[in-house]
Amino acid sequence: MVGAGKGWHAGAGAWQGVTDGNSHFIGVEAENSGDTTGPRAEAWPDVQMQAYMRVRAAIVDHLGIGVVMVAGHKEYTRPLGRKSDPSFDM
Repeated sequence: MVGAGKGWHAGAGAWQGVTDGNSHFIGVEAENSGDTTGPRAEAWPDVQMQAYMRVRAAIVDHLGIGVVMVAGHKEYTRPLGRKSDPSFDM
């Protein structure tokens, strides 16, 4: 999915003083089951992780912001634990 404008992807949360993620964050969707222990457990392939890191680095560089602004659902959403994805730290 590629879009412009508000994506309504962030929901309730807080990160680095931002509480309206829908207006301030860029959503990047990466396909994976997100399950690390159950019957649908799926590891993030190295090639996917490398591509994901390059995309995030390009966005940070283009916008001239610090990497501290890179957050996933599990870092941003409130209450904490409401969304636990992705399974890795941003």
